[in-house]
Amino acid sequence: MYLILEDDEKLIGRSHIILKQGKFIKKYYPVCHVETAEGGDYHFLTHVKKATSFMKLVHPDLYASEETTDDFYCVTQNFIEHKPCKVFGYTHNIRCYLKLIEKLGYDYSKRDLQHYNLLYRNEDDKPFCIDWDAFISLENEEDAYNHYKSELISNKWQSYYKTTAEDLNIIFKREWNNV
Repeated sequence: MYLILEDDEKLIGRSHIILKQGKFIKKYYPVCHVETAEGGDYHFLTHVKKATSFMKLVHPDLYASEETTDDFYCVTQNFIEHKPCKVFGYTHNIRCYLKLIEKLGYDYSKRDLQHYNLLYRNEDDKPFCIDWDAFISLENEEDAYNHYKSELISNKWQSYYKTTAEDLNIIFKREWNNV
């Protein structure tokens, strides 16, 4: 399957189908290439498989299985009965995201570090970063700092906790210094 982008088009998201089946979440991704207007070739499946490998590294108990057909790559994850992250507070939540550095280093990060992608298992309050569809590559610690900061003090976090970027920035800097 090939998708060809026109000059005024840009790939901005992921395309997948999500199904809940009992104790599992199944995510189906199309097996395709995306050809950019500039002539570049983005192999969608390669990117998603690498993001899945990061999920397995960080949360082996979230991962259940994966399979590829001619049309789809399917990742099956365990469904987590959970509490929303708001219960645990901003500081605790960003500490959970900053722990990704222990597993991924300063080379990679989960792309979307928002409150809706962090949940806590009901039975033991274990945190899980979910939605491992995309990652970003980082050049160095400064790039990592800038990525984590922009994600973790974004407008979405400000709205979620009804606070300002300045207040979140103070907490973020303090917690980054503990990484």
